[in-house]
Amino acid sequence: MARLAPQPLRGWLLASLLLWVAIGIGWLRLTRGFHATDQLAAIATASLVTAYAAAAYLNHLVLIPRYWRTGQHKRYALTLLAAMLTLTAIALAVLRTFYIRAIGPAAVNRLEVDFALDFFGMLVHVSAAALVVHVLRKR
Repeated sequence: MARLAPQPLRGWLLASLLLWVAIGIGWLRLTRGFHATDQLAAIATASLVTAYAAAAYLNHLVLIPRYWRTGQHKRYALTLLAAMLTLTAIALAVLRTFYIRAIGPAAVNRLEVDFALDFFGMLVHVSAAALVVHVLRKR
């Protein structure tokens, strides 16, 4: 039988999941006009915010305890970078797949620009999550 996380951790996880949902809703409202349809906007937002959240959880629940706190800073940085690059690529692949199915191959160009923008979003969101966790731990 799987062990559940301790009650305080479950509470923080639920609160953080709700925060990620709110972030997704905010991004959907802000970026809707940049997508061909509402459905594509929702898919883009969901894939990117899911990738950002996954990277943040991986960072705080796995990488920091395993590598940062044990003094393996170079390994931590390289593993986090690899995870962020991979998750960005997956999110972009999901988005492009749906765009191609909905509109056709002409709908997707500028792969390197899209990847750079989405990876920058990854950096911002993972950094912001780290700042929030740091501030909350200080309290």
